[in-house]
Amino acid sequence: MDKTKLKKIHEMSPFEIKDLLIQTAQESFKKHAKKEDKYLNAGRGNPNFFNTTVRDAFCYFSLFAIHIADTKSPFEDIAFRYTKKNIYQKFIEFIDSSKHNKATDFLKKAIDFAIKKFKFDPDEFIYQLSDAAIGDFYPMPPRIFPFIENIVEKYLEEILAPDKKLPAGNYDLFATEGATAAMIYIFNSLKYNRIVTPKDHIAIVTPIFSPYLEIPELHEFNLKEIFIEADEFDEWQIPDKELDKLKDKSIKALFLVNPTNPTSVAIKD
Repeated sequence: MDKTKLKKIHEMSPFEIKDLLIQTAQESFKKHAKKEDKYLNAGRGNPNFFNTTVRDAFCYFSLFAIHIADTKSPFEDIAFRYTKKNIYQKFIEFIDSSKHNKATDFLKKAIDFAIKKFKFDPDEFIYQLSDAAIGDFYPMPPRIFPFIENIVEKYLEEILAPDKKLPAGNYDLFATEGATAAMIYIFNSLKYNRIVTPKDHIAIVTPIFSPYLEIPELHEFNLKEIFIEADEFDEWQIPDKELDKLKDKSIKALFLVNPTNPTSVAIKD
């Protein structure tokens, strides 16, 4: 690649580079692909493909949650909340009465695996999953269903600490609509609890997902940003001279994403 092109790419945002890579991949696909080949794009968490068995299984479970509620109602098109008692047995009966296929088999195996793995009470587990599928009990739960929290914590342990357990202690997980929503909640919590106030200094490890750079500057927060810049020529690690910026006692908070977004690199211990 010539220096002019390299300089142009160096000045691009990660999202522009992502678009360039997609364009290059599509051009290569058109040139080299066979008729039966499919173009796959798994970038940015928005793939152009999905798992049909898992989605079918979720649809079957939603039908089950509606079915057991509907059987309790004497009125047409009106359902009432179901009871927890024997709900697991009703789930088994629903699966047995359904047309057996990959989705129903997967659904039963997944439910039974979770019950055995986490020693869940079967009725309580199905009851919580049914509530989640129907979503009719707002504003409960206030954070995340307890059994789902157990599962997510184990998933995080396998992803974040595959060779060892997470540090000891209890973890309170809070499910949000997405990362940007979580950022807004965090900044609002800091503001309302007066942990940070307008014109306070906060440090941000860069590069980082762009809303982290934009939210602090909004009028409602009006925070002064101090950038802790990772070194792209050192595998995006943070040099000591950048870490030294944190010695400034006027800095009230440090924001970072690890592994970093968009570089996908973990910060070394």
